[in-house]
Amino acid sequence: TLDAALDVNDDFAISSTQILNTGNLAINVGGDWTVAAGATFTVGTSLVTFDGAGGTLTPGDETFASVTINNSGTTLLAGVLDSNNTITITGGTLDVSGTNYGITTKSFASSVAGIFTAGGGTVTIDITAGSINIADDAFNNLTITNAGTTTIATNNLNVDGTLTISASANLDSNSLDITTKSWTDTGNGTFTQGARIVTVDTAGGTINANTTFNDLTVTHAGTTTLSAALDVDDDFVIASTATLDNAVAAAAIGVGGDWTVAAGATFTSGTNTVTFDGGAAQVITTGLSAIAADAGNDFNDVVVSNTAALVSVATNPLEIDGTLTINTTAQLDIADQAMTVT
Repeated sequence: TLDAALDVNDDFAISSTQILNTGNLAINVGGDWTVAAGATFTVGTSLVTFDGAGGTLTPGDETFASVTINNSGTTLLAGVLDSNNTITITGGTLDVSGTNYGITTKSFASSVAGIFTAGGGTVTIDITAGSINIADDAFNNLTITNAGTTTIATNNLNVDGTLTISASANLDSNSLDITTKSWTDTGNGTFTQGARIVTVDTAGGTINANTTFNDLTVTHAGTTTLSAALDVDDDFVIASTATLDNAVAAAAIGVGGDWTVAAGATFTSGTNTVTFDGGAAQVITTGLSAIAADAGNDFNDVVVSNTAALVSVATNPLEIDGTLTINTTAQLDIADQAMTVT
C-alpha cells in the first residue's frame, strides 16, 4: 500500500501475484508501465500520469481511475486500457496503432499539444455523465454504451470509422459538428444534436439511424449506403461526387428543410418514399440534368406534407418513378422546371 505519492523516473512494474494498493495517491511514471498477468492494481481514485520520454503501457487485467499522458514522446498501448474516469492527453502521444487494442473510459480528452493515434481501435464510453473533447485528432471507432448521457464538450467530433450509440445511451452534441464514415444507433439510443451538422465524409460507410438529425451532409467521393429510415429535421445535402445508395434498404426518408443533390452527386432511391414535412419553406434541388438523363437522382414516391409553407423545385427537373402525394393544404411549386410522374 502506498503511503505517499509515487514518482518513478523510468519503468514501473507489478509482478505476477503481487498486489499494489494506491491508497488513492497519485503515481507518475516516466517510462514503461507493466502489470503482469496475475498481478493486482487497486487504484481507488488515483491519477496515473505518464510524464517522461515515453514508453509502453501494459495495463494487464486491471482498471485505472484516471490516466494522463503528458510526456515528450510516445506512449504505446500494449493491452486493453480501461479507465473508470478520464483519459487525458495533454502532451506527447498515446499510440494505439501498433496493436489496435480497445480503450474504455468515462471521459476522453486531448489538447492541441496532445496526440491520439487511434489506429484501428475502438474507444468505448461506458460510464454515464462523461464527456468527449478531442482537439485535433480523430477516433477510429467510437461507441457510446452507457445508460445515460455523454456530452461533446468543446471541439467538433471526428470519427474515421463508425460512431455507434447503443441502446439506452444518449450522445449530446452540445451544438458541435460531427464527421464520421458510418453512423449506427440501435434500439432506444438517442442523439441530441442541436442546430449543427453531421457530415459523412468517408466513402464505404452506412447510415443506420433510429434517431433524428438536424442537418445531414454526405460529402465524400464514393458511396454511402442507407440501411434504415432517415429523419432530417432541417437540410439534407449530397455533395458533388458523393452517392447515397438506398436501393437495397428502400428506407423512408423525411426531410424538414431543403433537399440538395449537387451536380455530380447521386441519390439512388430504390422503392422508398421521401416526405417533405417541414414547417417552413423547403427547396428541392434534384441534381438531374434532364428527365431520364442521369442514373439516379430520381425519386420513387414523394409525399409533400408541409402545410405551413411552400415546397418548391429549384434549378433541376423533378422525376418521380412512383406516386406523388400532396397532402391537403400542402403546396408543391415546380416553377419552370420539368416534372414527370410515371
